[in-house]
Amino acid sequence: MLDWTALEATIRRDPAGRGLASFNDADGPLLIGHLENAARDLAEGRGWAAIVTGFAIRTEAGPIAETDGPPGAIYLKQMLEASGMKTRLVSDPIGEPVIDAGMYPVDLGWYEYRRNCQSHCNDDNGRIGIRRWWRKDIAGPWPGLNASPAYLIAIERSGPSHTLESVEAESREEFKRVVPPHERDVCHNMRGVSLDDVTAPFHVMFEYNEPQDGPIPRTIGILDGGNEIGSGNVPWSVLRRAIAQGSASSEHAATIPCRIRTDHAILAGVSNWGAYALGAAVAVLRGRRDVVEAWTAERQQGLIEAMVRDGGAVDGVTKRREATVDGLALNDYLAVFEEIRRIALG
Repeated sequence: MLDWTALEATIRRDPAGRGLASFNDADGPLLIGHLENAARDLAEGRGWAAIVTGFAIRTEAGPIAETDGPPGAIYLKQMLEASGMKTRLVSDPIGEPVIDAGMYPVDLGWYEYRRNCQSHCNDDNGRIGIRRWWRKDIAGPWPGLNASPAYLIAIERSGPSHTLESVEAESREEFKRVVPPHERDVCHNMRGVSLDDVTAPFHVMFEYNEPQDGPIPRTIGILDGGNEIGSGNVPWSVLRRAIAQGSASSEHAATIPCRIRTDHAILAGVSNWGAYALGAAVAVLRGRRDVVEAWTAERQQGLIEAMVRDGGAVDGVTKRREATVDGLALNDYLAVFEEIRRIALG
């Protein structure tokens, strides 16, 4: 039997001091229970899943995806595939080389990765283009998959910030006072810098609400900083306080919260940890403990090293091309992976 309390406590360690995973208000920690609900939803579900990842980091050499997101996406893909659910990875040109580099060490085949739109996040034409692409290429059957996806999962994927319409009514006057119009509906990094010019607007897939074009998929967001898809499950006023508690982005606490909601929102100290816990839990629930046992910390280390060496991935905190995640040394980071694996295996 899975110990959900232990899994939640493990993934909610907050070594980077972001504030969300360790935040407590009058109702307790944020988003408790979403991990279990998401895992059971996937374990009991039918159909296939599209997994979206790739968070753009601006470096001197140009923008590239960070090491948080793609490793968790590939792990989750492997766990779901082993549990009988087909998957496809989705990213933009920022994430493409990192995911390509990671597919080979785990022998999943890069052909299962879809190269996609170059459109920008805050571009009306880009958003319209993604909607059309979604209806034509994802909401409809994919090659070898004679149905539209049943699940959409975002792992460490930036989404646009709040607008006056998305903020809760009682907070709108405060929102107008502290968030200028040019900072609204913008994809931000944790430093409060816009990523609109380097982020394809995949968030529109999570706002999909036109059942006449096909069934509406169940959605899952995995996040750690509050500026990612799934953060909209927490009201802006609460999310602002939680981010302000952290050391990494407190000065941008009002502007960076993402407004995109999901059916389940898994909060972790590092987004990859949330993906590991979700994947391991689904595999165990589907009777595939063997695949959890087979994926060791050494295998995960090799995956991250390949993404850095061959795909150019960088640490999202240090911006350096090194095999670390969110500023954590690999040994410290993988110690949490091993703890998740131990708890999942009971």
